[in-house]
Formats: sequence, C-alpha cells, structure tokens
Amino acid sequence: MTQCVAVSVTAWGLASACGEDEAAPVDLSCGGQAAYANPGPFPVGVTTLTLNDVSVEVWYPASEAGEAFDAYDLRDWIAEDLRQMIPDADAPTFETRSFRNAPVRAGAHPLVVFSHGLGGFRSQSTFFTTHLASWGFVVASPDHPERGLALLFTPSTPVFDVAPMTLLQTLERMRSENGDEASPFYERIDLEKVAAAGHSAGGSAASVAAMDPIIDTWIGHAGGRTQQIDKPALIISGAADGIVTAAELRGTFDEMSGANQRYLSIFGAGHLAFSDICLIAQEDGGLVPFARRYGIEIPVLFESLAVDGCEADDLPAMRAWPVINHYSTAHLFEVFDLAGPAGFTDEAAQCFDPLVLDFEAR
Repeated sequence: MTQCVAVSVTAWGLASACGEDEAAPVDLSCGGQAAYANPGPFPVGVTTLTLNDVSVEVWYPASEAGEAFDAYDLRDWIAEDLRQMIPDADAPTFETRSFRNAPVRAGAHPLVVFSHGLGGFRSQSTFFTTHLASWGFVVASPDHPERGLALLFTPSTPVFDVAPMTLLQTLERMRSENGDEASPFYERIDLEKVAAAGHSAGGSAASVAAMDPIIDTWIGHAGGRTQQIDKPALIISGAADGIVTAAELRGTFDEMSGANQRYLSIFGAGHLAFSDICLIAQEDGGLVPFARRYGIEIPVLFESLAVDGCEADDLPAMRAWPVINHYSTAHLFEVFDLAGPAGFTDEAAQCFDPLVLDFEAR
C-alpha cells in the first residue's frame, strides 16, 4: 500500500490508518492502475423497449452525447395512489450518466442482460449499467414485477419468480432488434458475446439463465446460485451485507468448478451498495424515512431490505462502486477477449486495498 486509509466502519474517510485524525480520502482511480474503475471512452445512450407486458431499459455506447443527462423517478415503480402522495416538487429522482435516445455507436457490441433484486426496478443499478455501456457494452434490463419495488409498500410476499425466463426473453428481444433494419440496434449487437448479470435475487436469476448455451458468463452482485455448469463467473459480495451474506456467497463460489471464476468481498459494503438506491432521498435519511414523511409505510418484512448498506456505519455506496465496476468490467473484457487494459493485476488489488477482501480466482 502506498497510502493511509480508513479501515474502521465508523470512520470512512474520516480517520486514517496512520494514526492521524484528519481525513484521508482514497483515490480509487489510482492513476490508471485500476483502469475500469473509471468510465470508458464512449458517451452512453439509453432507451426503453417493451417485452410482453414489461419494460426493458437499454443502455449502450452512443456515437454522440445529448444535451442533458437522463433521470428516473422512483415513483414510476409504485402504485398510482402512493405516487400521488408524493408531490412533484419532492420527487425521488436520480440522474444517470446517459442521454435519452442518443444515436447508437457503430459496430457490434457485446450484450449483457441485467436482473434487478427483490424490491428493485430495471433502472436500480445505473451506476453499473451506464458504466458498462461507456466501455462498449449494450446492457438490457427488464422489470420483474413479481418481485419489484411495489412489493416494498405492501405486506405481500413475492409471487413465483420468472426472472431467468424473462432474461432469456430479453435476450431474444435484443436479437430481434439486431436483425431489424428499422431498429437503432440493427447490426449493433455481437450475439457471440453475451453475459448475464444481476443484483441479489437478480444474481441468482443470472446464474440460472447462464445455463442456456448462448450465455457465455454470469456476474452476481450480492447474489448468485451454484450451477453445475463450467462457465466463467464473477461473484462480488458485501462483507457487511445482512441480506445475502458474504459467507453464503463464499459458499456458493466454493461449490462451483470451472476456469475463469472469481470471488471477492468488499469491506464494509451492505446489500444496497450494489445499486443507486442509497443515494435516492439521501437528504431524508434514505428510502424508509422518505416514505414515512408522506405517510407511506414500508412493512416490517421489508424494512431491513430497504436500508441494508445505506446506514451510517456502512461503506458509502459510492466508495464501493469503483471496485464493483472495475472487477465486473475487467471480467467481461477477459472472458470476451476484448482489447483493453489489464484488470486483474497486483496494482489494481493494491489500489483498492483494504476494501477488497477474500479475493480468489481460479
């Protein structure tokens, strides 16, 4: 290590490991030693497609930037009666690093299908989906209404999860777009390079979908399931995750077998560090206090899910994102044999030290 960093979960960036009291912020770009922690070379476009009765958000490398970044409104994924309880002036929005309907960059780009977690929504992880797009990937993320955000505001439990099937249907929809001369994605997708990724339950969905021969690799963020398939995979856990624990995911990895499989855990990261959610309504103390401010109650069943990773003692999500982005992007570049900087280097590991725990590659 070349720098002093905070290692106490109660002092992220506020106290250093060198015994000083002043702040010791960590530069996670490390002067390019962890190249994929930084955005890629391309502006990012975003558009919305439909698949049966659900929407699919698609991010992609664009040939030019737009005039203003796109943003989403969390109210779009809750019931209309609850939406009306939150005034437009206080809308819980999140600005993404993408431009709505920007032209798709020329060339055939690898495809990633992404699955959100329980209580999530298709745009929940734009820190990651836009990052992949900036490095040249097309990322298609469908909604999973059977376990979507609306469930956080009801006492019900999820219905039967069909997410793996939805991911494969999304893949077929993108195949259709690639062959449609009227589509902006016409001959813009490389269907020989396909990955599945997801967060929490979405990580499990990605691992199940990866049993299909067309999918070359899968990535699980705070989620994943052991499959008897010899395919490259990456599992990233949060060491402070109380929903899907690091021990569970380490066990999943230990049961896997195959080449080009990796596991790592991020020190201090909770469950929602793998999403945008902790940064939405942050000034209100997070999603639960924000909802209660307008008389909207989140059932006790889902309270911990709505805050895990967003509390004061957790590693701030934005500190985890460069680690997640670097290793996920590096994994895809290696699996697909794409030209780019080396990602799995000692210098990158030292760059993120001490945030990266229990790293193993086979």
